Amino acid sequence: MRYVLKDLSIDLTARSVRRGDMVLKLPDLSFDVFKKLIELAPDPVNLADYSNEVWRNDYVSDETIAQRVRLLRKALGDDPKEPVYIRTVRGLGYALTEAPQLVSEEFEEPSSAFRFKPRSLLFVSASVAVLALAVNLSQVFFQDDTSPRTETIVSDQPSEAEILLARAREQLSLHQAAETDRALAMLREARKLDPENFGVRLSLSFALSTKTTKFGGGHREEKEAEALARSLIEENRDSSNAWSALGYALGSQGRLDESLAAYQYAYQLNPYNASALSSAAHSYQVTGDLHRSLTLEVKAKEGGGTSRYAEVQIAHTLELIDHPASAEWYKRALALNPGQIVVLSEVARSHLRNGDPDAAL
Repeated sequence: MRYVLKDLSIDLTARSVRRGDMVLKLPDLSFDVFKKLIELAPDPVNLADYSNEVWRNDYVSDETIAQRVRLLRKALGDDPKEPVYIRTVRGLGYALTEAPQLVSEEFEEPSSAFRFKPRSLLFVSASVAVLALAVNLSQVFFQDDTSPRTETIVSDQPSEAEILLARAREQLSLHQAAETDRALAMLREARKLDPENFGVRLSLSFALSTKTTKFGGGHREEKEAEALARSLIEENRDSSNAWSALGYALGSQGRLDESLAAYQYAYQLNPYNASALSSAAHSYQVTGDLHRSLTLEVKAKEGGGTSRYAEVQIAHTLELIDHPASAEWYKRALALNPGQIVVLSEVARSHLRNGDPDAAL
């Protein structure tokens, strides 16, 4: 299927985008993001749709999706401040600035470089096939040509800083003390290589708060995490993850009212930010607002998001109101997160509260 969007010609079957005679080479993932925008236009594509249908994952962070949209905009030559093709829909996701026009291939006029007078349907089909082949060949043989009249190239090759960031995130996902320290070292090195990298600074803020809240970090780490989060918000006030990082940093200092306000703004910006919802739920649990705590956890679940601590937090809240379902939620937490230190610690505390020290041990 072929579409026209302003000065762009998009062929979903051949996976090509052209501006006149110029081929705009999009990496596969960028094209998939663009395709989803086209399929749902003029409606916005929300972050859950991108997670499930493009990344094929239950949850992908909004910053990961935003970074891919930035790459797509760069390939198209689009300015997010004055968008021609892709607009940001606050609190929802992204949408095309207008609905693209579906082009009937039977009557489509080819590029001036391949003009012909069709004599039969067979001739038309053959010519379209040749045109597609020519486009594909141009992508193969002119990949190293940086001339703008050939094509615009956006590389998927990650930088050294991005490689370190990916490795650090893998270490952080283990939620263990030694791995968190390794992640911090990697993130500091990545920041030296690329001081302005938003994702690196975001992960560094989260890692510092994780060390503080779970593995005995100090006041210096707390303040560094807060300063990083605030600097990210200065750059992009619409980043849900940056507000989550600020909420985490403030919570690690015991500033619960400020932390809650930051988390609330984070999930106001992105209703699918399960991490912000679950973190806010924990804060409400600490302050004794158990009804609101459970409500937010349910909201995170209904939105399709995932949080490593959701099940154990629900179990603890149910235990506080002496609800019999708490035991089942503790079992679920252990099954979903085997060997995870925070979950194991909370289950052990539950056994101690219920007078079973052997089970706790």
